[in-house]
Amino acid sequence: TAIAAPYGPIFEAELARARRSAHSPKLRDCLATYYDYRRGKDQSVRKDALTCFHTVAARQPEVAQAWSGLAMLYVDDYAAMFGRGGEAELESARAAVAKALTLDRDDFLAHLALTRVQYFDGNPEFRRSIARAVELAKLESHLGLAPGSTVQGGRAALVAGDPGMGKTRLLTELADR
Repeated sequence: TAIAAPYGPIFEAELARARRSAHSPKLRDCLATYYDYRRGKDQSVRKDALTCFHTVAARQPEVAQAWSGLAMLYVDDYAAMFGRGGEAELESARAAVAKALTLDRDDFLAHLALTRVQYFDGNPEFRRSIARAVELAKLESHLGLAPGSTVQGGRAALVAGDPGMGKTRLLTELADR
């Protein structure tokens, strides 16, 4: 199980491939770079992920995950500045989430970004959105999709008020590392 563990050898191989394709990235390259950023919060990797998602979104605007990846990065920027940078990042995140959900109502990252946008907006609907994100994370985790969705789904479950499921998902993720 360690070879297929999140951030294990398979992930590292995908990340190496993503780095080689920087001039003509595909969505999978952006996702690998995004999860690398989430792993270490390195700002140069964040910039690479942002550039990658922008490139794919410009070349293939119909790809929902390009927009949801952008939304997650915009929300990260807003959160890192505790809103002191103004509303530009949050407004960009709102627009990217709307575009992603218009393209794919079942995109996990879009729903995760939506919960974060709603939270920072002070919108109590974020709790319902978390429930949907958790539901999608369970499906994606069960199907073996979306690297990192187990841990993200676990965090979402904790925030949604389901500590049992959240703890189970997070402990499973840690055991696999």
